[in-house]
Amino acid sequence: MKILIREFKDEDTNFILASWIKSAYSNITGYRERYSVFHKGLETIMRKKYADGTLTPYIACLDSDPDFILGFAIFGNDYTLHYVFTKEAFKRLGVSKALLNHMYKNKKDIVVSHWCKDIAYIKKNYNVEYNRFKLYN
Repeated sequence: MKILIREFKDEDTNFILASWIKSAYSNITGYRERYSVFHKGLETIMRKKYADGTLTPYIACLDSDPDFILGFAIFGNDYTLHYVFTKEAFKRLGVSKALLNHMYKNKKDIVVSHWCKDIAYIKKNYNVEYNRFKLYN
């Protein structure tokens, strides 16, 4: 399977929003707000930051079919990794690695604004600093 990293298209919006919100909510441990509150809050932040150009999504897809999304990553202008997502069927096949390599190339120190269990895999290749407030800046 050959992975292509492409730029975000407007028609990717609903998939990214739904996947990011559902996945991020399921990764929260401990106390969390109601799903409806979380959904509205995160969607509002994401739409505002994308509109003002401070979020940059990249899409991983099949090289043979650029409309078939395998996963995505959301980066800030300061190279903060806000979220990386891979469809369940394509996990452990290098999708996230391809997205991170595309953005970071030779960079080894990265900041993430969302912590989840999959960060352990990212930490194998990068020095990771966690700062949840980077999404709100």
